[in-house]
Amino acid sequence: MRLFIALDASPLKGELTRLQELLQNRYWELRPVTSYHLTLHFLGEVDEPIAAKLQNQLSAIKFPCFSLTLDHICFFPPTGAPKVVWVGVEPRANVEKLHREIGRSIQDIRLQPEKRFSPHLTLARVKQVTDKEGAIQELKGVKPRPVIWDINNFFLIRSTLTPQGPVYENMKEIPLKK
Repeated sequence: MRLFIALDASPLKGELTRLQELLQNRYWELRPVTSYHLTLHFLGEVDEPIAAKLQNQLSAIKFPCFSLTLDHICFFPPTGAPKVVWVGVEPRANVEKLHREIGRSIQDIRLQPEKRFSPHLTLARVKQVTDKEGAIQELKGVKPRPVIWDINNFFLIRSTLTPQGPVYENMKEIPLKK
């Protein structure tokens, strides 16, 4: 099964949808994301017995609740034609610490944690760019509202790829300490 660990960003849906609407323009064709999350670790294909161990490992993590704020909009890759439009979060310190804590935990069961981590929420995938410079200029004018996002838990999520796009299923909710 294809798994990843993430924060559920559905409380931000209103603001993320507003940003997606502002990003639709004549310079590019976007495929907006409809399931919002901030990926902490992408694990890829994991066997059932390892997934069971993983749930136990994640449940043992004791990390305090924290808050994030939507901060800026950017795209990947930073050079060449944009492929993904995303919104960054601040302050990054706590989400980066949680990423490292989960990384240590999953190493204990021989899974490879992601080394590079750039906390972000994907807004859209770019299908086609007709004018890169125009798209970038338009992007600079779109700013997220400083919405506060309270982080009280994280999830182990199963991702099933379909022709219509990925389907996500929460396998395990891991609460943070109040």
